Amino acid sequence: MVSNGERSATDPLPVPRLTDGVVTLRGYRPEDAEPMTRGLQDWDTVKWLTSLPWPYPHEESVAWIEAVVPAKWEAGSAHWFCVADAADDVYIGDVGLRTNDPDTRTWEIGYILVPWARGRGAMTRAVGLLLGWVFEHLPCDRVDWGAAVGNHASLKVAEANGFRLEGTRRQAMLRQNDQTRHDEWIAGLLREDWGALRAESEPLASDE
Repeated sequence: MVSNGERSATDPLPVPRLTDGVVTLRGYRPEDAEPMTRGLQDWDTVKWLTSLPWPYPHEESVAWIEAVVPAKWEAGSAHWFCVADAADDVYIGDVGLRTNDPDTRTWEIGYILVPWARGRGAMTRAVGLLLGWVFEHLPCDRVDWGAAVGNHASLKVAEANGFRLEGTRRQAMLRQNDQTRHDEWIAGLLREDWGALRAESEPLASDE
C-alpha cells in the first residue's frame, strides 16, 4: 500500500484494502449482510455489546452496510471495515474506530468476530492491521478500548496489540437491549506504544 502520510481529520478517506495473507480488511459488500446477521443472532456475542437490539434483525445489517458505514466514512467520524478470511474473502467480523472530535487526536476502537471464526487469532491480526493504518493515515496519538468486565476474549486481543489496561469504570456501560448496567474495563494505546511494539516484532537485520 502506498502511503501519502498522515491526513487531516477533515479530508475524506477512501476505504483501503489491507491484508496480511490470513485476514483482509475491506469495504462492505451487500453479501456481507447475511453472515453478519447470522453472527449477531448469537446471544453470547451480543451480550457484550451495548447498542445492538435483541433479537437482532437482518434489517440492521443491511442498514449498517448500505447507509451507516458509508455516511460515517464520508463524515470522517468513524472508519469501519469488514473483516474477511483472506482465503475466500468472506465476511467474518467487523473492526473500526470512531471519534467524537478528531481534533483531540483520540479514537475509540471496536471489533466483533463471528463465532465460527474464533480460536485462530483472526481478530488479533485484524486489529493489528487496523492500527497500522490508523497511525499512518489518521491524526491519532491515542486509541481507547473499552469492554464489559469479564470479556476476556476482547481484552486478550487488545493486550496482544499493545493496549494497557488502565482501570475499571463502575456501571459505565448500559446494555440498551435489556437496560442493564455493567462495569467497564478501559485501556489505552499510545502512538509510542505502537511504535515500540512494532519495533520488538520486527526481525533483527542479519549481516549474512
